[in-house]
Amino acid sequence: MKRIIRILMVVWILQNCNVLWGQVGSDMESNMASLDPGIRHGQLANGFQYYIKPIPNSGAKLSMRLYVKVGTFQEDPDQWQLAHFTEHMAFVRTQNFTNIGANFDILSSMVMKQGDVFALTAGNFTNYWFDVPAQNPTALTNGLLWFHDIISGKMEFRKEEVDGERGPFFQEYLFRNGRGRYLDRKISKGISECSKNPIHPDDYDRYVQTFDREKLVRFYRDWYRPDLSAIMIVGDVQDLDALEKQIRKSFSDLRAVKGARAKVDCAKEYLKRQNQFIVLEDPLNWSMGDMENKVQIHSFLRDNGAVLPTLDSNRSALAMALLSEVINMRTDQASQDLGNTSYRLRSFYDPSDEFPAIEMKWDTREGKVRESIEFIAKVLRHIKVRGINGTEWENMKGTAFKNLENDTGAIPYWLDQIRDHFVLERPLPKDKNLILQNWLGDLSLSDINGILSRSIPDIPQDIAVIAPKGSEVLELSEGEVREWILGINQGPVLEVSRQAEVASLMDAEEVDGLVPVGYEEKEDHKLGVKEILLDNGAKVVLHKGSFKDNIKVHGFSLKGTSSFSREEFYSSTNAPSIVRNSGVGELNNFQLNKYLQKTSIPLSVMPYMEYAESGIKGESNLQDFEKLMQLIYLYFTVPRKDSLAFKDWQERQRDRYHKQSAESLMYTDMLNEFMDKVSNDSIIFRPLGGTKHYKGIGKTDLDNAYKAYSQIFGNARDFTFLISGNYEEKRILPLIRKYLGNLPNLKVPDKQMEPAWKHEVHHFSEIRSGLSGLSSENTKIRIKYIYPEEEKLDKRERIGFELLAWALSAKLDGLRYVNKRDVFSARAHQWYYASIGWNVISIDLECSVKDTELIMRDIHKIINTIKNQKLDDATFQYVAETYYNKYSAQRVESSAKKMQEKLYRTYRFGEPFVSPEEVERYVRSLTPEDILTSAQKILDGDYCSEFILKGAEKEVYIE
Repeated sequence: MKRIIRILMVVWILQNCNVLWGQVGSDMESNMASLDPGIRHGQLANGFQYYIKPIPNSGAKLSMRLYVKVGTFQEDPDQWQLAHFTEHMAFVRTQNFTNIGANFDILSSMVMKQGDVFALTAGNFTNYWFDVPAQNPTALTNGLLWFHDIISGKMEFRKEEVDGERGPFFQEYLFRNGRGRYLDRKISKGISECSKNPIHPDDYDRYVQTFDREKLVRFYRDWYRPDLSAIMIVGDVQDLDALEKQIRKSFSDLRAVKGARAKVDCAKEYLKRQNQFIVLEDPLNWSMGDMENKVQIHSFLRDNGAVLPTLDSNRSALAMALLSEVINMRTDQASQDLGNTSYRLRSFYDPSDEFPAIEMKWDTREGKVRESIEFIAKVLRHIKVRGINGTEWENMKGTAFKNLENDTGAIPYWLDQIRDHFVLERPLPKDKNLILQNWLGDLSLSDINGILSRSIPDIPQDIAVIAPKGSEVLELSEGEVREWILGINQGPVLEVSRQAEVASLMDAEEVDGLVPVGYEEKEDHKLGVKEILLDNGAKVVLHKGSFKDNIKVHGFSLKGTSSFSREEFYSSTNAPSIVRNSGVGELNNFQLNKYLQKTSIPLSVMPYMEYAESGIKGESNLQDFEKLMQLIYLYFTVPRKDSLAFKDWQERQRDRYHKQSAESLMYTDMLNEFMDKVSNDSIIFRPLGGTKHYKGIGKTDLDNAYKAYSQIFGNARDFTFLISGNYEEKRILPLIRKYLGNLPNLKVPDKQMEPAWKHEVHHFSEIRSGLSGLSSENTKIRIKYIYPEEEKLDKRERIGFELLAWALSAKLDGLRYVNKRDVFSARAHQWYYASIGWNVISIDLECSVKDTELIMRDIHKIINTIKNQKLDDATFQYVAETYYNKYSAQRVESSAKKMQEKLYRTYRFGEPFVSPEEVERYVRSLTPEDILTSAQKILDGDYCSEFILKGAEKEVYIE
């Protein structure tokens, strides 16, 4: 009988839980017409809208955006991903431009780079951007003309050009882990009628190669029209009236579409829809044995205030963001209480997302599904009934105030705000953030707990469960799962221990016990630094400047994982990560991170151990500098050793591995194997995730990890600390003497701690058909030219190598746009592994299997051409302009981070210090002949290694 009553209650809740979290005072009401008067807004007779936000002295570029208020939600069932394909075609050809994103003649003539022209497609909009130099009327006119071409209804979609883009489009699908996102797409389809049923990954290539071009044209004709479009220009606008006049003239000839299709408001439809329950079989489960029975759960709490045409929608979004933060906080606390951190729940809320809802995601295992769902239900009920306490509310308000103190003079802020006004029809009144701050400040503890309680339904509206094939979990019913949750709601409220707030990193007695040590100092006027030698042997380099960023601290030692035996490799290389996951002193990781959230120390501090170097990095403002020094002191002297935290670290690393897509795993494994092969040693390079790291988890010993860590960080005399910032020396030097001066020195036999230096290069060439037990759907090409340590390069030559890499990237773009090969992204990079003396030019790309041989010939032709001919002027100007900006003396000298990087190379590797002014002069003096010289120097066959992972041949699809 009780079960029947429960089921009846579940049905009642399903029918009635879509209730607004509550109206708020009418003093805050506004409507769609509410728009900051500092924004020039207008609408033409054809429906086209424009927004201009002048921001004086905001930089050298105007940010231009074209928004079309349609995306994948507007696709018909037979048009899957054709909204995205339409976006691609705008870069192939419009009425006035061809291959605009890779046309270096046009880009260089406008003093623009590739990243200035871009686009993306979302569910509810498509966004094109064209960022132009503020004082370049030609670039502005071209940007307006390209936007006009796109929205004019006159894009041609020539058959040969559509066919030529099919291959790159599929390569982007692989590049962006489209296969791994399949289940997310299925969930979207399950909870919203606007989402379309995705094509199965096994059929996606065939679909892309054979879809009817007319379906693409139909999408464009239906939806690309002026009444659904707007242009936004934000930046240092010099003549507002003239710009407005130019926009109106440029777009007034667009014709309004008669009898246009009506656009469904997908957010409203989602919020009105009945609650959904989805069970999906995971067809892509490739996990190893320890996670073969993994189950994923997604749960959604709808934001029922998201579409109110008043300021309530802004406050509703803020309230949901706070609730998401509380869910994460309480889940972590409850997990600690139970000694169970295996669910890894994380709550997300993006007010601009396609579905206005908090999404909660967590992993569990078969046999633990009910337990995990009930655990999360207990956490939600605890929040709904008990809320948060006063201290938590004050901390959350403080964080929210900081977030609302966004630099309203910053271009990205206004682009986001204007986008939401146009796409989401969200009010944007004058001083919006101040209004929200005032509202937030007036909320009492009782008010916020009431809002949080009303925002949590008795049962989450939408639930999705993903399980592997054959799992009993696939038989779960909606009534069964919701009955579990209802049972929790009728039981006792979960008690969660709320740990006392951490008032300080170190107690007063401990701080008072540290006495500032003596020191010696000397000035280095050439470097503009003061060198301090502390009594414990630690060296400190002070570099003061008129920097705008935080004070940066980087301490390093020339001893690293090479100081230990091969058997200790994984223990030593993983030691800093284990310590970071454990905390310091009496503070565990959760307590430490919570304390640091209230400071200017954004990511704690980061100890690290590499093959031939170890160190620690951190930053803070001047006010928090003592906290930063204390934290560094604690990481050196009392890293917290906790077996439960170590177990948690192991679980997190395995979890990270299993959450990788197959494509991502192959990418990482290929890089790890490449570096192991070329070094002929498996312990030179710390694995960047992947299977090598995964296998190393079980070879990592807690005691050996802490032994290695203490041997490195227990010797202050081995460390040099670089401190760069805008500070008063008399204020920071006593703190340096107090904390860094009291770092210990252990007695460690030198023979065990000898650092390694340069390492021999072993070039190779290999073609493989599989990796990590997986086969690739395409071909992955990795080519590296490694210039040996014996051939020293000065600063000028390394800059030449950087420009060479950019020149190669520019030419590699021709594979897609000129040669029409099946490749999405082809890039060259320059790396300098200074600790082992390797200068590297790397070429990385992925392509279709059928184009592999052609592309390899293309690449070698590009390399031979760039070695034997001067770079053409257009490409050279494009590359040079990029580096003029990077090496601008003004930009470098105003950044503590950039100046510290220069000092690091001097003190770490003995490189001569070259002033930013001298570097800038050299960069501006470069010519195409210099790039030719660099190419002839490094692009030598004797320095080349090639690693190719080639997928299986596929059948040829015919449209």
